[in-house]
Amino acid sequence: MILKISRIGEAFSTGLKIYERIADRLDYDDGFGIIFLKEDDRYGYKEIREIQKKEDMIYLFKSTKGNLSYSNAPTVKLQGSDNADKRAIERLMNFFNHDRTRNLYEAFERSRTDIEMDLLKYDRRKNHFLTVLIQKDHDLLYPADVEEIVDVFKERVLEKTKEKRNRCFLCGREVESYTYLNRIFKFSTFDKPGFTPLLKKEVGSVVAICEDCRLNLEYGRTIVEKHLSFRFFGGDTLWIIPDVDELDLLKETVNYIGKSELLEKGGRTNFANVERDLENYLSRRSAHYDFIFLSISNNAEKIQLHITEISPTRLKKMVDLSNEFKERAEEINLHFEDPTIGKIWELFQKPKTKNPGKKQFYELVDSLFSGKSFSRDVFLMYVMRTIRTNLYENSFSEIARSAFFAYMYLRRMGIFSDSGGEEMELSGFFEKFPEFFDKPWKKAIFLLGVITGKLLDIQAVERGGNKPFLKKLKGLKMRKNEILALLPELRNKFEQYGRMSKYYEKLFEEASENIIKAGNWNAGIDEINFVFSVGMSLRNVLNRGEEDEGNGEEQV
Repeated sequence: MILKISRIGEAFSTGLKIYERIADRLDYDDGFGIIFLKEDDRYGYKEIREIQKKEDMIYLFKSTKGNLSYSNAPTVKLQGSDNADKRAIERLMNFFNHDRTRNLYEAFERSRTDIEMDLLKYDRRKNHFLTVLIQKDHDLLYPADVEEIVDVFKERVLEKTKEKRNRCFLCGREVESYTYLNRIFKFSTFDKPGFTPLLKKEVGSVVAICEDCRLNLEYGRTIVEKHLSFRFFGGDTLWIIPDVDELDLLKETVNYIGKSELLEKGGRTNFANVERDLENYLSRRSAHYDFIFLSISNNAEKIQLHITEISPTRLKKMVDLSNEFKERAEEINLHFEDPTIGKIWELFQKPKTKNPGKKQFYELVDSLFSGKSFSRDVFLMYVMRTIRTNLYENSFSEIARSAFFAYMYLRRMGIFSDSGGEEMELSGFFEKFPEFFDKPWKKAIFLLGVITGKLLDIQAVERGGNKPFLKKLKGLKMRKNEILALLPELRNKFEQYGRMSKYYEKLFEEASENIIKAGNWNAGIDEINFVFSVGMSLRNVLNRGEEDEGNGEEQV
């Protein structure tokens, strides 16, 4: 995930100056400018003026958390109270307490009282920012226009450690100066002594970041927060990170998402309002996605859930299934309650940070996007709590109907670990072709072929057409022991991809039972691989449609 964000920063940083890659987006549109007149090297305070935000980066804003006595940027946010805004002025003034901007700092210090009094005259009840502007002759210069201010900004933001030579965590280059990953991502607490015992003495050697990689990460995070960030349920934040090999296509994909009609101007979109549209939108791109769910507050960041390699096929299936249920409901004039994640969150009684239901809710979200199993009993426990609570309320029918659609939706998505419907009778299929399946070993090898074909379909979707497991088949010249050795490898792959549903468990069980029944059998390489090939080619004859990812779209 860190590397993917770094690549986003790399894709967008071509032609940008360093300060443009490390400055943060400034959320507020209204602000105040403290204007200093410059004559030669001398500065004098002139006035405070109301201003409207122009381009974000010219203010050199950098979000700062904690009770620091100085700002690491020449622009700060105001809180609207007299005492808090006086402290903001002090922090802003102390930014200039540097050899490169000493004259400006001294002018600021001389006029501090006048600046405070002038600012207090304005109405600051709505959100404002405060910055420093330099008037030189007839030009009004913003922080990014003044070389000395830019230099101080870069030095304060790109604070480095110079303990010893080290290797960069991302690029592997040996560097003399570096920073640590948790300077950029507060959730990376694994690089703090005490959080991970093995790192107590060698933190720097594990997570040192060179300046180039830091710039990519800083700017990558800025791009993610600006274009790929959504407000999620319970006050959390969702980052959607596309995974695309070519940098040009990666940039195009980020712009595709960030400049879509889904995003609200000037703020993060509420996921609840765009969920189905967003899933449909993402499914149109040839990209996989990481979904990162974070709790962000003050100086703390915590990853609640990180889902990797979400395929566009999976997202399309979610949308298509929702549309299918809608059509079926309309046919019988039943009011449709779309089983979105938002509806499921409500059925879980809107769990927040300290609510025990939040962990199970995120486990279910993980299952929905990745295909992992989730306990039907746990889902029903939360649903019934909500239904019982509303038994005597007017909302009872709506909630029960919402639970009804959610249950069917999750079952059809193959989420419930015990979902299954009617049992699959493989014996009926084998009995139709007794001439072929006249020995147990043929049934076993046939089923291994079916399972292998299913895995190749999954890999084709998950890996953009690549099917690395084909190399294991040795050009269909496998001997008995080689083909039987595929069984544990296939099981391991299905576990890795999170696809071990009851359907596939049944296939593995039947294959194993027939291997045992076959005993010590022998056959030629051609016959063995022929039976195996037939299994691969007939893999979809045994489909349980509702449990196969993509409902046939993964077929080759």
